[in-house]
Amino acid sequence: MAHKLLYASALIKAGREGRSVLLVEPSAYIGGATTGGLMRTDYGMHAERVVGGQTKEFYSRVADKYGVKFEFPEDGQCGTHNIPWLCEPHVAETVFLEMLNSANVTTFHNQRIITVSLITRSVNVPAIESVATVDGSIFRAAAFIDGTYEGALMNLTGVVSYTWGRESNTTYNESTAGRLPNTAIPWPFGDRSAQLPHGINPYTDGTNTTLIQGVWGGDVAAVGEGDMRVGAYDWRVTVTDDPNNSVPIPTPTHYDPAEFELVRRAIQRGWKPSGPGFEQFGTARKSDWKMFGTFGEQPNRQWRYPNATWEEQQAIVAEFKRYSLGLIHFFRTDPVVPAAFRTKMATLGLCRDEYNRTEDHWMPQLYVRSALRLVGERVLTQQNVVYTEWPGPGLDSIGVGSYTVDVPGPVQVIVERGEVVNEGALKVPYFCDPTMAPYPLPYSIMVPRRGEISNLLVPVAVSASHVAFNALRMEPQWMVLGQSAGVAAAMAVAAAEGAVAEGAAVGAAVGAAVGAAVGAAVGAADSSATRSQRAFVPAPVLLVAAVADVNVTALQTRLRTLGQLIEPRPPAPSPPPSPPPTPVSLKGDEWYAWKHMWEIKSSQSAAMGGGGGGGGGGIIEIVATRNASVLKRSYAPSSSLPAPEVKFYDTGAKVLVKAAPTNATDLTYWLVHTQSL
Repeated sequence: MAHKLLYASALIKAGREGRSVLLVEPSAYIGGATTGGLMRTDYGMHAERVVGGQTKEFYSRVADKYGVKFEFPEDGQCGTHNIPWLCEPHVAETVFLEMLNSANVTTFHNQRIITVSLITRSVNVPAIESVATVDGSIFRAAAFIDGTYEGALMNLTGVVSYTWGRESNTTYNESTAGRLPNTAIPWPFGDRSAQLPHGINPYTDGTNTTLIQGVWGGDVAAVGEGDMRVGAYDWRVTVTDDPNNSVPIPTPTHYDPAEFELVRRAIQRGWKPSGPGFEQFGTARKSDWKMFGTFGEQPNRQWRYPNATWEEQQAIVAEFKRYSLGLIHFFRTDPVVPAAFRTKMATLGLCRDEYNRTEDHWMPQLYVRSALRLVGERVLTQQNVVYTEWPGPGLDSIGVGSYTVDVPGPVQVIVERGEVVNEGALKVPYFCDPTMAPYPLPYSIMVPRRGEISNLLVPVAVSASHVAFNALRMEPQWMVLGQSAGVAAAMAVAAAEGAVAEGAAVGAAVGAAVGAAVGAAVGAADSSATRSQRAFVPAPVLLVAAVADVNVTALQTRLRTLGQLIEPRPPAPSPPPSPPPTPVSLKGDEWYAWKHMWEIKSSQSAAMGGGGGGGGGGIIEIVATRNASVLKRSYAPSSSLPAPEVKFYDTGAKVLVKAAPTNATDLTYWLVHTQSL
């Protein structure tokens, strides 16, 4: 189990608050996906307005490692990645380790927590007294922080409420919750870049009885209803085409070409694969590769992971690796793949200078976007993360978020209307929407329900609906929550100490930003215990910290002192208006224009509801309504198309077309004809 974030954040902050802290990490690495393949930071639309405190410190330290000036990304966009928002995994890990050491956090690697011991004090509320790891070590603490993707420590208590998967659209009155339709016009659920080409036959033959692999034929919830299914997982594959820094990609075991029949049919229906885009880090050339979109996500295989046992989860991770190696082999060898692309794939290798504690240099962290989620004192919902104006900090805000709702891949690949469809990809209102305002991050979403457990904080698997969680689940926001959890844990222990001796301590269950499985502990620890000891057994902890009783006003004051933002910085002044863009023309026959991105400037479009203006019969303009408005040559995801077949435009850009656009087969698109211009 692991966590995709830097939940060293919680431990670093608790340590810097003068507390004794241990990080208990079940793997050989800390940092989760940030040190396991996710080189591009999902910083949201307003990084400069919302990132401060320890989060800013991390990225500033990354900039220092590369010898560049720290700068925020441009406000109102989320697609540009420069250092430090682009970072090699081993550099991120180095920074985390330095920050942990600076806070005197003791780290125990390869220590998986398997049992939790609870006690009940006079308030009749259970508390975690200690945790035990697989080798028999016991860790006691006054407070614990679950920093795992999986909510592993929370789950092991046996008393904390949690959920997983999708709620119905009536559970929290969320318009985008539950199973999504595939025929809604207009499409109200963001961009459709995760869609498959139309017309893929889901069956192996004409009898229509046996489905090809990768297509689900079992029960499917009704539109708007909930299910216990989470969104896609995948690897963020760290590869290079530099032979001087390359090791061979392992050969797959049990390769079966039939396993990739869905990919083969998608190619035959016009889907075009694209390889990794490379970044330059000095002399190093590497990619953070979201491999082949839907197909790299091994559709439907992620459903069992959230509530599986540790052993079952490891088997699922191994299956994801086996499948991914087979997929790479398919694109290197299968005749349906264009020869030039097979040749390009043959040049790729894993990076020799990454993941050196992993035998084959494969990524140590599967990209687990969502697993178990706390059901706590408060549940954050769609209404709490989708604003066009800052709503104010709220009574218990401890940070600010700015990422839009993003379920990037399908929840399931199913049969609908006789063809294969992806279902579940969701953007609210659409990806990287610059009109969306920052939103407050409440302390209460980290706190279990009163009466369940008193000394546990959960800053990663937070209390949020499926929709809201997929806005929160980004590294900078988890870092903000982690810092807040560390300070809150230290404050809760201080409040519990009273007249108890100064040496009584705090524990922080971590796993968090670290792909850990749970957290950590300490207290009046035995000073003779060292990292090399097989069993670390601190002295009995006399304190139980009540995290639900933390004075949030005092917590906010302390966080502000540490540079964390409780309210967003004001936006920078708007630049003077640019001169009107010069209309451009495109060569080629047909381009697809997603209707939510474009406005038609011609009287000929009035019957289509495209907008007014302009004279009939002449050259017609279509105008981009937002940044990154796209025209492309097929329905395939923009990221999968070669450069000549996809074009992006900023807000207000004008494109000339010969005649009024017509509806495409997918009615959320217009078909734009430009050949004669």
